[in-house]
Amino acid sequence: MSSLSSIATSIVLIFVLFLISRYSIQKLFQVFLIYFQNNKISLIFISSLLLPGTIVHELSHAFMAMILHLKIRDIRIFPEWKHDSIKLGSVVYEKKDVFRSILVGIAPFFVGLFSLWWLYELGLYQTSSVIQFIGVSYLVFVISTTMFSSKQDLVDILYIIPIVVFIIGLIYVFQINMGFLKHLIEVEAVVQFLYAVRTYILIAIGIHTIIIMFAMSALTLHKKS
Repeated sequence: MSSLSSIATSIVLIFVLFLISRYSIQKLFQVFLIYFQNNKISLIFISSLLLPGTIVHELSHAFMAMILHLKIRDIRIFPEWKHDSIKLGSVVYEKKDVFRSILVGIAPFFVGLFSLWWLYELGLYQTSSVIQFIGVSYLVFVISTTMFSSKQDLVDILYIIPIVVFIIGLIYVFQINMGFLKHLIEVEAVVQFLYAVRTYILIAIGIHTIIIMFAMSALTLHKKS
């Protein structure tokens, strides 16, 4: 697989993971709602299930803000019940410019990718222990579900789109040679990183698919009963 096709495949898989993770959580919530008959209790179960990922998500925001010298005003990593909904967590920090706000907003995504890469490097799936297999699968589930930034996190991303379009326009008009980027993405470490990430994203997609199938079966049985 060429370097460019490797990147393109990774992007497609990440997009698929984003969609399927949202859908699996939605279906799981519907299953909890059937058995508990209460929105609040169902949301508490979902938020508790995702708590480790939520902690990593919010700490990613916080650490990136500290690295960029942005003062953190408040950190909340435990779920809160507000206005008939669960707020999983939040980080309130001093905003100074769009660029740093974007970096803070997307920090959990890159931490999630590196976490999946790290799990791959540890080779934890190479085990005969059922408990370890389930534990690793749970980690992959929560990381893949919570790594994507919320709408509020990415509110500043709209400002960067005109900048990206402008840069691409400059490259096209002035025929700037971008060959160095091709050499960069062909570095062995980058190739291995992308391979590891794709492997665990595929595993995450498989886990979410299983959850969806289980949830759909439970919902179907409930309708028939």
